[in-house]
Parts: sequence; structure tokens; C-alpha cells
Amino acid sequence: MANRRSQRRRTSSPPVRTQRGAASRSTAASAAGNAGSFVSTLLREGLSTLREQAGTQVGSATELVRETGEQYLTRRKERAAEQLATVGDAVRLAADKLRDREIDALADYVDRAAERVDEVAQFVRDRDLDEMGRAVERFARRRPAVVLGALFLAGVAAGRFAKASRSGR
Repeated sequence: MANRRSQRRRTSSPPVRTQRGAASRSTAASAAGNAGSFVSTLLREGLSTLREQAGTQVGSATELVRETGEQYLTRRKERAAEQLATVGDAVRLAADKLRDREIDALADYVDRAAERVDEVAQFVRDRDLDEMGRAVERFARRRPAVVLGALFLAGVAAGRFAKASRSGR
């Protein structure tokens, strides 16, 4: 029986290919190639459009963040100017108390300090953020020791504040 099967296999002829079948396969291959090219073009154009839209959205978001940040910093600057003016008033009040006690030499010194604080408050109030940044940078370049000393004092004050807030719990 196995021999008969093998004989049948040998005797069966291969399928006949017609010109019509080859032409339809060629047309199908060409259509598939065109469809692939079309899809590839669509994908490229879609990705290009998506990239442009993403760039526009990122640009808009960046602008919004920048504007929001500027508004926040401007409000903080105005508040800092108000607080500095309040400090100037408090220092001036201390100078008046010293005069009441007839400690005029120290009162004059404290009065000059109050004037300086008022000048700083006015400076902060009148300048925009860019101008303030440039002015601080120029000052830091001219007087780095003063800036380092101020940073040191600010660090000491922050450390004292942190220590006091921990022990107050």
C-alpha cells in the first residue's frame, strides 16, 4: 500500500500555471506595493503633522508656565517691598524710642538704617524682575564679600529659626 501511494505521488503532475494566474499575482503584488507605499506616505504625513502639533502645544505650555511664573514672582516682589517698608517703619519707631530715652547718637544710626531699608523697599517696588536681577548681579560682582556675608547671616538666621521651630513642638 505504501508503494501505491508513492507511485501516485510520482505520477501526479505538478499544477499547471497559466498566464492568467501569473498576471493576477503580479497585479496583486503591485497593488500591495502601492498600498504599502500609500500607507507609508500617510504615516509619514501623520507623524509630521503630529510633531508640528506637539511642538505648538509645548510652545504654548512653555509660554503659559513662563507667564504664570512671572506673575507669581511679581506678586512676591510686591509683597517683599511691602514687608521691607514695614521693617523700615519698625526701625524708625525704634529710633524714635531711642530719642525718647535721649540716646541720640544711636537713634541717628538706627534712623539711617531705616532710610536704607526704605530705599531698598522703593528699589524693589520700582524695578521689574530683570532689572533687579541685573542690579543684584552687578552688586555681587563689585562687592562679593558683602554678598557672602549676607548669605552667611541669612543661613545663621535660617538655622536659628529651624532650631526654634523644632524646640517649640
